[in-house]
Amino acid sequence: MVAQMQAWADQHAEATILGVGHGTAIDLLVRHILGLDVRQAPPYRIANASINIFRYQDKQWEIVTLNDIGHLISLA
Repeated sequence: MVAQMQAWADQHAEATILGVGHGTAIDLLVRHILGLDVRQAPPYRIANASINIFRYQDKQWEIVTLNDIGHLISLA
């Protein structure tokens, strides 16, 4: 996951990219960015249909939005 995201970031340096993925794939990128051990339970949960926004700038990944489910509240 990290290698693919890095490849897309390098190939589309000035573009905005929309990707759709499963929670485990998103979790792997988040763990990479935060430096978390993949063998430990994370201190967060990636909800189904959540919006997660990442930025790659100056060779650094940043989490802009993690696990946003605000768009689902009206469906409850």
